[in-house]
Amino acid sequence: MWLGVVPLRSLILGAFVLAIPLAASARADTFALVPHRAIYDIGLKSAEQRSGITAAQGRMVIEVQGGSCEGWTVDFRMVNQFTTEGGTSKLLDVRSSSWESPDGKKMRYNERQFVDNALQDESTLTAAVGNEGKPGKGKMTKPSEKEFEIPPGTIFAVAHQIKLVELARKGETRDSSIVFDGSDGEKSMEVISFFGGPKKIDKVDAGNSLNNMTMWPVSISYFSQKDGKSAETPDYQVSMQLFDNGVSGDLVLDYGEFVLNAHLSKLDLLEQPKCK
Repeated sequence: MWLGVVPLRSLILGAFVLAIPLAASARADTFALVPHRAIYDIGLKSAEQRSGITAAQGRMVIEVQGGSCEGWTVDFRMVNQFTTEGGTSKLLDVRSSSWESPDGKKMRYNERQFVDNALQDESTLTAAVGNEGKPGKGKMTKPSEKEFEIPPGTIFAVAHQIKLVELARKGETRDSSIVFDGSDGEKSMEVISFFGGPKKIDKVDAGNSLNNMTMWPVSISYFSQKDGKSAETPDYQVSMQLFDNGVSGDLVLDYGEFVLNAHLSKLDLLEQPKCK
């Protein structure tokens, strides 16, 4: 851990891979998520004194590629400079890559964490959902070899992002899902989302591709699970703009003792691969 506030893995990735924060087993509407590269500017919105954090700034890049033919890949990098009382600063650099199968039943995940340019941690794992209400299976190879189970009904991160778009389009106002994304080892989370009504923004800083596109404000809470039960209070919460093409716009990430802003500053839509 760093700063004694939140586990580094949850701090950086849990809400993006997000949390990008990123359909259910039915994936007919592949246009609920378009391949894209999104760049976010990170800053400190607020912090309680006990957090020890006085400033934070950095940048995050999420690149989503693929589709329903060969599956989805998500490459993530976040570099952030945290400053604490007394002027001490730390440079955190988190990089990850994940893949999900077209049917949403299998995934693999690799992550490396650097502090002041020195490698601090690396994790590699694979997972598969269970069939007919049975638990799924996972296997970790780094930092050590370990097999684990994921709860029945679990979905992965990209599947969850697609599910949110599909529910928002239908006018749903709430969703509860069990999500496993690999960013916190073997831990799955209960993710509860609330949707606001559809809106349109005339001009988006990230570029013209989102101008006047339907967007829903979404509030998402992440609850740890243990022995099949969810914690009473969330580990962290995310408020975000969810666009009709699956892109996450501006985000607010609330970790209790401090809150980060993530402003979508640049967006490139990537080519949708054709099935062979």
